[in-house]
Amino acid sequence: MGKLRELSPSKGKKLRKMIFDLLKQAQSYVDKGVSAFSILTEKEYFKGENDFIKIVREKFPEMSILRKDFYLYSVSSGSC
Repeated sequence: MGKLRELSPSKGKKLRKMIFDLLKQAQSYVDKGVSAFSILTEKEYFKGENDFIKIVREKFPEMSILRKDFYLYSVSSGSC
């Protein structure tokens, strides 16, 4: 499964590409033989967009797509 994302917070913001080319990254994975894409749509930390799914689906209609998102909320330590 090819992971399509613009940013990975665990790797540090300095690794963010100047220009994120979603379709170029997707094509690279197809060329390597992946059978599905995992697309991060979380905006704040991964700079994802829901439109990434639509864009990739139009170009690669035969590929399976997993939408990956994160919901962050604080939990009181007293309730754990």
